[in-house]
Amino acid sequence: MLTKKEKYQYLLENGWWCNYNDNCWFEESKDELYVEDGIIKGFRPESEGIDLEKAYKQCKKNNMKEIEKELLEEKIQSRKNWIKKAQSNMKLYKSEIKEFEKQLKEISMEEIEQELFNKDRNE
Repeated sequence: MLTKKEKYQYLLENGWWCNYNDNCWFEESKDELYVEDGIIKGFRPESEGIDLEKAYKQCKKNNMKEIEKELLEEKIQSRKNWIKKAQSNMKLYKSEIKEFEKQLKEISMEEIEQELFNKDRNE
């Protein structure tokens, strides 16, 4: 279990901020902070902030979704690589089969009969 200080630090390191007090948190990505005539504008009102525990849980949930998304993307890429390798192997096998077919066509029936005769004789 993390302490409040650790949760506070975790939130700061993961795109959250608190402006009004230590128990009023906002997700940075949802803010449109801007300056107008030298005055900072764009902060959401304090009433829209959430407490430390809710912010921490939301942040962890968002991070887990991001991790799941990354894992899924890795799995998809791995499958794509496997498919490419399988397709490459299929091309190789097809070319080998064509080469064998070509060699078979070049062998005459007489050569086949002679080889079978010699094989039978040696056994």
